[in-house]
Amino acid sequence: MKNSCKIYLTTLLIIIASSVYSQQAVKKSCVSSNNSRLVVLIPGSGSSGENVYLLPILSTPLKFIKKNQYFRKFKNELKVLGNKVLVCPSVKHKDILSVEQRTEECEKDIKKYLKQNSFISNITLLGHSTGGLVARLLAYKFKEIDSVLTIATPHKGTVIADFIFEELSSKHFFYKNIIKLLQFTPKHKRYLKQLKADKTKDDIDIFLSQNIEDVKNIKYYSIITGAKSLRFDAKITQKIIIKMLKKYKLDSTQYGTLNDGIVPTYSQVHGEVLGHLKISHFESACVDLYSGTKGCRKVINLLKNSFNEKICTLEN
Repeated sequence: MKNSCKIYLTTLLIIIASSVYSQQAVKKSCVSSNNSRLVVLIPGSGSSGENVYLLPILSTPLKFIKKNQYFRKFKNELKVLGNKVLVCPSVKHKDILSVEQRTEECEKDIKKYLKQNSFISNITLLGHSTGGLVARLLAYKFKEIDSVLTIATPHKGTVIADFIFEELSSKHFFYKNIIKLLQFTPKHKRYLKQLKADKTKDDIDIFLSQNIEDVKNIKYYSIITGAKSLRFDAKITQKIIIKMLKKYKLDSTQYGTLNDGIVPTYSQVHGEVLGHLKISHFESACVDLYSGTKGCRKVINLLKNSFNEKICTLEN
């Protein structure tokens, strides 16, 4: 009798454990029967359409060696998870458009996509860097949007933008000439002033994308980046940001002077933080030139987990 009870209880526990595991497996799977989620990828500064855009003299060689896509890695990984993927804005704008102009172009692209794919019931906006600010404006445009994920986004601005404006108006020619050579000026980058951390000298409306309130019933997530030691190609701008953070007394948060070479870590926090990766700015988007780095692998793993365990569980 005792043996029969033991066998019965053991069998019951196995059935319960299997049921729980099965439910968790379903919960953690992005692949649904109707594949009704659209992930809209929004690139940031240094982009034009789906491509990386630096200067014509640099962008052409990247295109020739087929290393010019901003989100190639992200697109492939998200499709494997069962999502539909759209990159916007699709228009080739040579990285000149303001945040609002990018939002308008993205809205056109999404409307066109939804018209051709009426089965879409859930939309996730995924913005990298400045693209995250576009996502925050775009969140007001479509009822299907249930989540916004930003990666390395300057939600509170980035002092590298303030540095650029200071140098352009200074009498020192070294950085000024480099900035002009790279065409990183307000003339060539209409969004540049919108990224400033110091908002005391400009019309507050310029910073709408930083200040806009979150949409109710939409989940906001962020992946933040920054470390004390970064790749060699981010070290110069990292030091500039550290200096500027101290100058503007923006180093008193829990993140201190941490940054990813473009955006201070404190500024990237918005909504629920899914993870803090100690990597550089462009590694966090896995742009083609960085797609083989350890940093890229880290963000891809976190992205997969975030979709499986958080975003895909929001489906209607």
